[in-house]
Amino acid sequence: MAAEGKPKVAKAYDRLRDMSEDEESRRAYEERITEIIEVDLRMQAAEERGEIKGREEGIIHDAKKMISLGMDDDIIMKITELPAEKIARLRSEVEL
Repeated sequence: MAAEGKPKVAKAYDRLRDMSEDEESRRAYEERITEIIEVDLRMQAAEERGEIKGREEGIIHDAKKMISLGMDDDIIMKITELPAEKIARLRSEVEL
């Protein structure tokens, strides 16, 4: 059911069920609630993707800074957990 795991949605659903004996109205309400939940889930997923991208960009920024400070690739790999190939590409970008 669309209302599971969402207390406010569950409460509204219970109230609608109590108020309405019309099956068509209940079905339309459930569909609308399902749509709202799906939109909310998509927005949460987009936020999470944005947070991940931001963290990745921060790691790249930090690695470039370490490169510009002359740090050794092995140390940069240990700190950032980036693969050697990525650090080599970043090093070529920084040294341009």
